[in-house]
Amino acid sequence: PYVYQQYKEKSNPKGIVVDDDKRLIYREIIEQALKGVAPKKIAESLNQRGLLTAKGNYWSNVTIQRLLIDETHLGKIISNKTQGDGHKNKRPNAKEYQVIPQCDWVIVENCHEAVKTQEEHDRILTFIHQRNIVPVAGRKQKHALSGLIKCAKCGHSLTFNMTKEKVFVKPCWYVDAFGNKCGNQGISVDILERLLLD
Repeated sequence: PYVYQQYKEKSNPKGIVVDDDKRLIYREIIEQALKGVAPKKIAESLNQRGLLTAKGNYWSNVTIQRLLIDETHLGKIISNKTQGDGHKNKRPNAKEYQVIPQCDWVIVENCHEAVKTQEEHDRILTFIHQRNIVPVAGRKQKHALSGLIKCAKCGHSLTFNMTKEKVFVKPCWYVDAFGNKCGNQGISVDILERLLLD
């Protein structure tokens, strides 16, 4: 919800100021998150109403989650989190990329107007951590075609449901930016294998 240096009568020559129009959407996102609404659902709601990001793109769950955990919105500037170059094509003389321990970060408080409180920030982090799911794919048996089958409707990878009796390609999991689910209903692997052999 910030712009650099100037917004109407507000001014911060060396920093950022709150754009009051953007603050309305930002606060709506925060309020929804505090009610326990998942970032994906928040993004879908904004997209359905035609409210795009500052760059004119559709919202995604990743964009919403990054916005929710950003500590700049607490009125502070944090630097010295990393050092070196982590890019794929880095300069030959560049230092190796490394993450700096939090105790060595440089944190400057009250640099600009805060748009959320520390209490709100902590509650949001708690909700996000509670939703984190530990991947269990490594513990499960995989099918020979895992990772190879793509949805003919949307192009996303399909997954398998393996029971003692049968194996099925699950209905497509993909949901677009508006919350519309892909209509691919899946298929029995027996049929899929016959098609492949033919």
